[in-house]
Amino acid sequence: EAARRAGYAEHTARFMASRILRNPDVAAAIRIAMAERARRTQIDADAVLHRWWATATANPNDVIQHIRGACRYCHGADHAYQWRDRREFRTALAQARAKMEPDDLLPSEEGGCGYNALAEPHPECPRCDGIGESMFVALDTNSPLATPLYDGLKKTKDGIELHLADRAKALEMVARHLGMFNDKLKLQGDAENPLTVLLREIQGSSLQPIAIPIDDD
Repeated sequence: EAARRAGYAEHTARFMASRILRNPDVAAAIRIAMAERARRTQIDADAVLHRWWATATANPNDVIQHIRGACRYCHGADHAYQWRDRREFRTALAQARAKMEPDDLLPSEEGGCGYNALAEPHPECPRCDGIGESMFVALDTNSPLATPLYDGLKKTKDGIELHLADRAKALEMVARHLGMFNDKLKLQGDAENPLTVLLREIQGSSLQPIAIPIDDD
């Protein structure tokens, strides 16, 4: 596309683009343009690499954790249902009576109050067998440790959905930046082809087409 906009004919643009990119003067001009863009935007390869590496090595536990805490029966008296406080019990009792529940199904205070979901499960609890209850806890996303992974929230019909950045993709980008892959350059002109991307990057620059004689071979 850049070659066509620079004035080359439709039927030779693709071929000439690949030839021009091998010209030392053009390659040098591209490097200068990219360096100028990095200076102008204050973004350079090192900054991008550091960001990718921070994402690739970030710990998901700094954003969201799966923990187990006590169930309602773990620490209740004689392992009966335990309430957080009397207010919670009175609210549950009022709701049950409003529904005309029979007396034997009304909430009971026999387990007492003081339930703490983060307490350790009781190893002899007959209800959860000492396993407790599974919980997911989202941590402070403003934390510097969470920033590389946190990728926003989405409200769904089931609640809030937490999005995390793709660590595997970030690690792949680091590996590519360091030349750990030996991918072959394709010239089919697809949107993500390295040559296509490079040509797109230099569109609108002051580079002028130069005549390069076509070799007989």
